[in-house]
Amino acid sequence: MRTLTAALLLAALRPGQARVYDLERDFGAVPYAASHPTTAQSKVAWANGAAFNTSLSKLAPGDTLVVPNKTFHLVGGIVAKDVADVTISFDGTLVYAFENTVAAAEAYIKAWPRTTVGTGGKEGKVMECMSFHNFSNVTFTSSGMGTFEGRGQKWWGVPGLGYLKREENRPRLFNVQGKDLLWENLYLHESPYWTHTSSGSNIEIRNCHINNRRTNADGHGAIDMTAFNTDGFDVSGVRNRPHTTFQRAA
Repeated sequence: MRTLTAALLLAALRPGQARVYDLERDFGAVPYAASHPTTAQSKVAWANGAAFNTSLSKLAPGDTLVVPNKTFHLVGGIVAKDVADVTISFDGTLVYAFENTVAAAEAYIKAWPRTTVGTGGKEGKVMECMSFHNFSNVTFTSSGMGTFEGRGQKWWGVPGLGYLKREENRPRLFNVQGKDLLWENLYLHESPYWTHTSSGSNIEIRNCHINNRRTNADGHGAIDMTAFNTDGFDVSGVRNRPHTTFQRAA
């Protein structure tokens, strides 16, 4: 598996063939600004999700995509397939939210992209935060500790009762299928549903951390246990190596 340094060296040695893309500079992603009104934040979150989809579609073998060390709000439905021999460096923080208000949280969930239309009072089936298919020799890394803020509490709802509203119709942070994948130096916080599912071969996970809790208590109390179905790393296939991970999932 390649490290980020090796990937950047590869790009430097092959300037005509490999590129280092910056999500903000090259694809127009907009960092979070607290001064923006909620209406503006919602537009930014949608635009940032679209920028991420575009960036992944542009990657060619040898390329590196860098999320700079800033905070970006975005909407899920990030989908990519048939990506090979690249590095994606999450140096900043990705936040799945508009704003930190109850009204914004409900608007965010209602606007979330879905694969089906809701009927009979039921919401349509949600898309995953990020869904990758047929990825090969891809490194997901960070120059420090890349952070994914799922803001799961708005999806979990009221402790003990929230599950009855959405049950398991909540997005996973990652749903990935492929081979020769390395995940390292990532912090996954408050996933709405299962945190990370991977299937395939030669998948390695190291120095990654998961925390899906309602409180900061050191234990699994009754309140924390109501963050239902927030599994940690669910890896299936052959020759996979999850290690040196810290998981606190309900």
